[in-house]
Amino acid sequence: MDKPRLFLSHSTETDPGGRAIIDQLEASLRKKFSILLDRSTLPVGANWRNTLNIWTGTCDAAIALVTPTSIQSEFCQYEWSILGFRRDLDASFPAIPIYHGVDPAQINQAAHQLGAKQGINFTTVPDAVKAIGKWLDGLVRNPNAPAEKQVDYVASRIEKHVNDTAALKRAAAIIKLDLGTWDPAEAQVRRFARRLIGTDMDTARAALDEIVTYFKNDEDEFYELLEIVASCWVDLATETTIRARATNTAAAARDVALNANGTDMARFCVLRASDKPPSNMWRVAEVPNAYTNADDLIAQIYVSLAGRFNKPTAPVDREQIKKLLGLMQRTNNPVVVALRADGVNDKLLAALRDEFKTVMFFLLTGDRTVAATAYPDVEIIKPALARQFESEFLGTYNDAKDFFETKPDVFRKR
Repeated sequence: MDKPRLFLSHSTETDPGGRAIIDQLEASLRKKFSILLDRSTLPVGANWRNTLNIWTGTCDAAIALVTPTSIQSEFCQYEWSILGFRRDLDASFPAIPIYHGVDPAQINQAAHQLGAKQGINFTTVPDAVKAIGKWLDGLVRNPNAPAEKQVDYVASRIEKHVNDTAALKRAAAIIKLDLGTWDPAEAQVRRFARRLIGTDMDTARAALDEIVTYFKNDEDEFYELLEIVASCWVDLATETTIRARATNTAAAARDVALNANGTDMARFCVLRASDKPPSNMWRVAEVPNAYTNADDLIAQIYVSLAGRFNKPTAPVDREQIKKLLGLMQRTNNPVVVALRADGVNDKLLAALRDEFKTVMFFLLTGDRTVAATAYPDVEIIKPALARQFESEFLGTYNDAKDFFETKPDVFRKR
C-alpha cells in the first residue's frame, strides 16, 4: 500500500534554524510517510500558485513549521491559507502547526486560521515526532484529495490521445517540479499530468508542445486541455467559495469580488468552480465597458447575456433572456456576470439584483484589495492575487495560445 503523502510547509528563506528542524523531522518521518519537502526557493514574480496548489491539494496531511521568518513568507501565508481552508472543509484533514519561537496567538486571527485549532509547541525534535505520530496515527492515502480531480481530468485527456511513452518522457523532463517521493509507482501519464498542472504556463506550453501532434484530429480537445491547465492557478478556497455562492438561492448572498482587472480572471475562476470542461462550463457574461448609470449598465448586461445565449443583441429581447436565466437556474447551471467594481455601490448592486434575480455578479476590484466592509453581502475572494500576478499570467497564457495557433501543420483549420 502506498504511504500517505505528508507535506512539510516551512520558509526556505533566511531561517537556518527552522530549516534544520524540518530536515530532522523529514529524516524521522520518511519511513511512515511519503514526504514532500520543498528544496527550491520559489522566485517572487513567477506563477508559483500552481505549484503550491498541487502540493497543498494532493497531500494527505501537512505539518507547518511556524517561525518568525515563516510568518513573513508570502509562500507560507498562501500555503497556510489553503491548508486551513482544507481543514475547515474536512475536519479529518490533519494540518498541524508547530510553533517555534512564535506565540500561537500571532496567527490565530490571520485569514487562513491555521492556528485556530490545537498545534504543537516545539521543544525538541523527538518530542515533536512523537506528537506528530499520535496525531497522524491511522492516516491513509486519500484518493479524493482536492487536486486529484484535475489530475484525473488532465491524465484522461492525454491518455486518450498520446500512447508514445518517449514523447511523454520528453515532455515530463521539461517540468522541473519537486514532488519528493510522492509518486514513484504512479502511472507515467498521471505523473506527467500532476507536474503539468503544478507548473507555470511557460513551462506547460513547452511540455505540451512535445505531445501536441497527437491531438491533430481533435483540436478542440487540445485547447480544452490547455484551458484546464491554465486554470490551475485558481486555488481550492477560491473555487469552493465561488461554487457555494453561485448556487446560493438568495441573491444578496451570491456575489463575489476579486482583486483583478480583466474578465478573463473571472472566467478562469468560474471554470474551476463549475467543475466542467470549458465547452460546458457555467456561462460568464463579460461587461468590460464603462457605464454612465444603472440603466446603461443593465442594458450592457442584457447585451452580454444575449451574446452568451446566442441570441440577437440588437435589439435584445429582455423577456427571452429572463426566461433563459430561469431555465439555467432550474437546471443548476449558474450564470455569472463579470464587471469592473469601479462605481458599483450598494444602491447599484441592489438594482442589478432586482433586475437579474438569478445572476451571480463577479466584481473586479482592480489591483487593490478591498475590505470586507466595502461591499456588504459580497464575498471578497481570499487569498488575494499577488501583485503583478494577473499581468504575468495572462501574458504567458496568451503567448501559449498564440504559439499553438501558429502551427498550421498540426491544426490546419486555424
